[in-house]
Parts: sequence; structure tokens; C-alpha cells
Amino acid sequence: MHNIGKILWLILDKTKSIEPVQVISKTTLENLEGKITNHNVVNSAGDLFCVEESEATVFNSPEEAQSYLLKMASDLVQKLVDAAKEKSGVFQSLSTPTVSDPAQKKMTSAPASSNPSGLPMVELPDGTMARVHLPEVLQ
Repeated sequence: MHNIGKILWLILDKTKSIEPVQVISKTTLENLEGKITNHNVVNSAGDLFCVEESEATVFNSPEEAQSYLLKMASDLVQKLVDAAKEKSGVFQSLSTPTVSDPAQKKMTSAPASSNPSGLPMVELPDGTMARVHLPEVLQ
């Protein structure tokens, strides 16, 4: 129930725009089925219409209308993200190729008998062990 003279904020279903309107009259019909109240409003262009017959959502303040639109936008973005995540599932079945980088081979220490020099050793892709000479700064 809105009082005469009250400014309402409508979000029109078609355009999702916010339209301020002012209640200029209200009519109440009471019958055996109950009571029905219709609010007649005027918009900023001077058009008269009944709020209950319009295709719009009614708010008491512009902040309420703004919150509603932000929630709708947030829900839409979330749906877009969820759809994109769902589509990305086709890529998870593909295996990622591994790149063999000799520089990333792990350094191991060979038994003292096979490494009398005490230098660090790396295992090459074919299983061969090789000594590595590092500058003093890195040792």
C-alpha cells in the first residue's frame, strides 16, 4: 500500500531501466473475494498508468532499485562464469606435454668410490652420470 504523493521507483521489465513515478491516486475494490488496491501513477514524461497493471518491479527508494539491479547483474555474471567453467572441461582431458630441460635435472651425489673428485653429479636422460663444475659463488 503506497500513500498518495509518494515517489516510487520502477524497474521496467522490458528495458531494465529505472523510472521514477509519483502516486496520484489509488482505488480500492472490496468484494466477496477480498480487497484489491490499484495505484495510479504519473511518470516524468507525464504518462498516467496503473502500477499493478504495468510490467515493472516496484521499489520505495532508488537505492533499493540499484541493489536489485546489481544483484541481477552479479547473478548474470556468475552464470556466465559457471558456463565458461563448464565449457573448459573439454580441455582437462588433454594431457600437457612435458618438456625435458637438461638444466632442470636434479643434482645427485654419487658414491664416493665412483666420484673421487667430490664434484656434484647430474643424471643425464640416458642414465649416465656426469660431473658438474660450478663456480665457487654457487658452491
